[in-house]
Amino acid sequence: MTSSENIAECVVIGAGPAGLSAARTLSGLGRSVVVLDKGRGPGGRLSSRRTDETRFDHGCKELTFRDPETAPQLRSWIDAGVVSAWHPNMKGGSRSEPRFVGTPAMNNVIKHLARDLEVRFNTRVVELRPCEIGWEIIQQNGEIEALCRTVIVAIPAPQALDLLRPISFEGVKRIENVTFAGVWSVLLEGPHPDEVGFEAVIEPTREISWLAAQAGKPGRAPDGAWVALASEAWSDAHLEDDKHSVAEALGPICASALGIERPASVIAHRWRFGLTKTPLGVGTLLDRGVAVAGDWCLGPTIEDALRSGTAAARAIDENLAN
Repeated sequence: MTSSENIAECVVIGAGPAGLSAARTLSGLGRSVVVLDKGRGPGGRLSSRRTDETRFDHGCKELTFRDPETAPQLRSWIDAGVVSAWHPNMKGGSRSEPRFVGTPAMNNVIKHLARDLEVRFNTRVVELRPCEIGWEIIQQNGEIEALCRTVIVAIPAPQALDLLRPISFEGVKRIENVTFAGVWSVLLEGPHPDEVGFEAVIEPTREISWLAAQAGKPGRAPDGAWVALASEAWSDAHLEDDKHSVAEALGPICASALGIERPASVIAHRWRFGLTKTPLGVGTLLDRGVAVAGDWCLGPTIEDALRSGTAAARAIDENLAN
């Protein structure tokens, strides 16, 4: 286990945009990288969810860049065919400015980022243990999952702290000041958008901040799948409610916004760390060969996640060179 071929130069914990951006950057610099994630597949808030034959983008409603026209990462995704511009017909008759979405689902962006990388899923890391080489990565059953010289922790700040506090990471106090707003997402099966005359609406009620048909997006099935995002205030007030009561509360409200009696099905999903409210303020922190990354380092967007991942990778590369 301790032979040199079994020692990664870096282990990245978290297969979201920040972690995969870090891993791709390090791999491009010639570094050996292993990515570990507790989920069944890559995604985070860019995940898509299936129910029978229906698919829902139930996290981020779009890929946000400060200047889409000049964002090289966005352009590369469009050229690769994993992102397309979406011009939803808004309620009231207007046509939206372009919104960029993964094609044919949001998680295709993450799959694209993960290509050619060694990514191990269903691996929950519970401890970083210092060793002579650098770090032992301990998984849930107590066994060593990997040996590495450096680590990038690219998971939400509260979860990152569970790994960083026991090793007395120098930036713990700063990370503790990062704050989030939770978001409830509601997945509905209802009418095709042609039947209601619109594909999306902003703030149809005080409880709902966004309601959009999946069928209107590029590459989607022509079905009646809709996704609603609860408002920040409603999500905060009901963050600890169970998913069934949230579905019962928001389902009728969404139905009313769609002008129907009731949806065929309603599922609620909580994103506990959905939106960064108070970011760290820097792209990464590094201490003893351990770096952090995430949108929470810089802000709430995928662009923030990518920038943070790149910053962490460059800090690790410099650390490895010394």
